[in-house]
Amino acid sequence: MAVRSKRLAGPTALAAGSNLLYTCPSGETALVNFVTIVNAGAVGRAVTIYVGSAVAAHAVYSTALAVGASQTLDWFLVLHPGEELRAAPSAATDVVVSVSGAELEGVAD
Repeated sequence: MAVRSKRLAGPTALAAGSNLLYTCPSGETALVNFVTIVNAGAVGRAVTIYVGSAVAAHAVYSTALAVGASQTLDWFLVLHPGEELRAAPSAATDVVVSVSGAELEGVAD
């Protein structure tokens, strides 16, 4: 079976606090290949991307975005059924996040 990449989430404007980006469907494994973070605001912001509900325990990426900069992250992240990919900005922002990858049938070990 061919593996087809697709947009898993976004573009999503982040609100203050925890933002759910994507939940891996039941019975599937998700491969996250690209996360695009764009800051269209006038000041830099810190954004944490994490798996699950606890920011500090499961952070996979954290950065202070430069003013008006666009940053593309090229990851390979595997999510199991029911796992959530979330983002939390340091404050209310003009930050937009998109996630792309693939969903595969079955559960990875």
